[in-house]
Parts: sequence; structure tokens; C-alpha cells
Amino acid sequence: MTLRQTATNLSFYLARQVDLPQKQVDSLRFGLEIIIGSLIKGILLFALAWALDIVIPVVVALLVGSGFRLLAGGAHSTAYVRCLVLSLAIYLLTGWTATTYAFLISPDQLVNLLFIGFLICFLAVRWWAPGPVPGKELNSSRYNLFKMLSLIYLFPWLGAMIYLAGQGHSSLTLAGLLALLAQVFGLSPMGYRLIERYDLLLSRNDRKEVATNGGQV
Repeated sequence: MTLRQTATNLSFYLARQVDLPQKQVDSLRFGLEIIIGSLIKGILLFALAWALDIVIPVVVALLVGSGFRLLAGGAHSTAYVRCLVLSLAIYLLTGWTATTYAFLISPDQLVNLLFIGFLICFLAVRWWAPGPVPGKELNSSRYNLFKMLSLIYLFPWLGAMIYLAGQGHSSLTLAGLLALLAQVFGLSPMGYRLIERYDLLLSRNDRKEVATNGGQV
């Protein structure tokens, strides 16, 4: 049973229990799909981060990346499982890289990298944000609003990262920088192309597996 099927069944059950109007069932299903998917992602992410002993850098990466993506959008996979695998890979790799290699960067170098990263992200947001999101159409006013919010987001991010660097939390600072750069890359044309190829490759593998198994689940 897929995530959508689970959310659909649960939404119909809850709607019957509270006599929810039929026109509101789809909104309930969409909300449940987001909640259930986020819970699954969170449990798996923190379990794997705990096993790798990188929980705090992963938390910082998740907060930075999710906050920016909420405003700026970006490339999406078309299936929940593929999206889940990609998200886990990005945040775990970010946390592991920051934990493993932060000691190689001096505090002054780290601050310089933050300003360089800020400039790159600022220009990328000016060019590409907000990125198109499936199922959501932005009119011109909302488009401009989310572009402005995405730009504004970069300033408190920079301040928070400089503070962490000043407190000696190099691994957390690097995790926040890498997470933001990863999300900004997802706004770029190259990011969209790579996600599309990743999605296409795995969807082909899914179809081959179904065919091999005779269509059984």
C-alpha cells in the first residue's frame, strides 16, 4: 500500500467519523499525506543519524534545508519513496561530511566560506526562486512574495551560521552551509535535470521489478 492510498483510506475513515463534507476530504487526504510522509522521513532520518552519531549536524542541516525549501521550492521526485531516499541521502551525507571534515577548515576560512555561500545563494534566489512545485501554481504576487521571503531568509541564516562559527561549532556551521547549498542547487536548471534523470532511472527499475514479479505486490 502506497503513502497516498494510506492517506486516502484514513481520510475517508475520519471523514465518516466526523461527518466531514465530501468537498473537504481531498484537502484532508493531502494534509494527512504530508503528515504521515514527514513522520516516516523524520523517524528514519534520526534513527540513521543516531546510528552514525551525527544527530546534531543532521538536525541543523534539516532545519536550514527545510526552512529554505519551504519558501523557495525546488526540484521534486514524482514518487514518495524516491523522494524519501534522496532526502535521507542528502541530509545524512551533509551531516557526515560536516562532522568528518570541519576540523580541516579554520574559523576564518569558515566565515569566508559563509560569505561566499551567501553570495552564491543570493544570486541563485534572484535568478531561480521560487522554483516550480507540482500541484501549486503561483500568481505574480505570490511569486514575488516567495522570492522576497527566500532572499530575506538568507540574512538570519548568515547571522546564525556566523554565531555558530564564533562559538566554535565548526561542524554545525558547515552542515548549515552545505544544506543550504544543496537546496539552492535544487533550484537550478541543472538540479532539475539531475532529479529528473534520477527519477526516470528509478521509475524504470520499478517497472522492471514489477514485470519480473508478474505484477505482484
